[in-house]
Amino acid sequence: MRKCHQDLAFMYISHTNCPNFRVLSDFRKDNYEFFKECFKQTVSMAIELGMISLGHVSLDGSKFKADTSIHKAMSYGRLKKKESELVYEIETLCRKANKCDNEEDCEYQDKTGYEIPKELEIKEKRLVKVREAKEALQAREKELNPNKKIEAKKQISFADKEACIMGKKGRFEYAYNGQTSVDSKKQIIIGQHLTQNANDKKEVEPALKEIKNNIGKLPDKMTMDNGYISGSNLETIKNTDIDTYIATGKGEKKDSKQLDESNRKLVKSDFIYDSENDNFKCPNGKILSVKSKSPNGTYLENKFFLSNCATKFRFQAASLEEA
Repeated sequence: MRKCHQDLAFMYISHTNCPNFRVLSDFRKDNYEFFKECFKQTVSMAIELGMISLGHVSLDGSKFKADTSIHKAMSYGRLKKKESELVYEIETLCRKANKCDNEEDCEYQDKTGYEIPKELEIKEKRLVKVREAKEALQAREKELNPNKKIEAKKQISFADKEACIMGKKGRFEYAYNGQTSVDSKKQIIIGQHLTQNANDKKEVEPALKEIKNNIGKLPDKMTMDNGYISGSNLETIKNTDIDTYIATGKGEKKDSKQLDESNRKLVKSDFIYDSENDNFKCPNGKILSVKSKSPNGTYLENKFFLSNCATKFRFQAASLEEA
């Protein structure tokens, strides 16, 4: 690549069509559907060769760092404030420019106004970028969290507006959540999709759609880690015939520092779920009823009345995971 920029012979042969770092990236973006079809064909070939059984499929997600950083971002609240500031500054500069032009017209019968228009141009370019980022954030949140007010702390990157803040091992950075479904026979990937959701609580449905689209049917058995426990995922699995296993926790441990049993912190495993009556029983023997449900009958949030237990136990979290 360097020769194509520096060596006359290479420049002559290549007709100065020099490759750069964007070539592969642009090719991938311009041929996205082609790559998806290629992946689908590799899965079909693996089926024909007997490398895929669909007897047991595992689903998991991985965080892929985006090509940006938290230093190239701005929160929704800050975007709105910055937009107002820039609009005010532009209006002020316009008034100042008009005044300057009028004064120069009277004194010199001619006008230049070079300094102010240059500053005005910079401010207007900043305003365009801020508004583009604000609109992109609004569109993203409308898709990910419909009918929900956008929190002021929600952030968006100017360099990659589709990436979202995600945490991994205590570190938070802009990333994407890549979901992969793997067949157990030969460890062949049979489905994949990329999501902007920071967790896996809504990813079972799109994962099953990918598997069905690539193979034409669903697996007999699936396994997932406890990150997939949510009302949305469980409802999706309930509507299939897949024998599904999801880890319910990571081996919760009681607080060993609390010697007094009645004053220790509670964990999810301390609560017993009654599927027949759709409620939980706390260690204090009280029944925790469901607080709210959505119109279609699934849980809106993992919120249950905890006040009945508060007199005896302290809580590690204010909500319970759906059982």
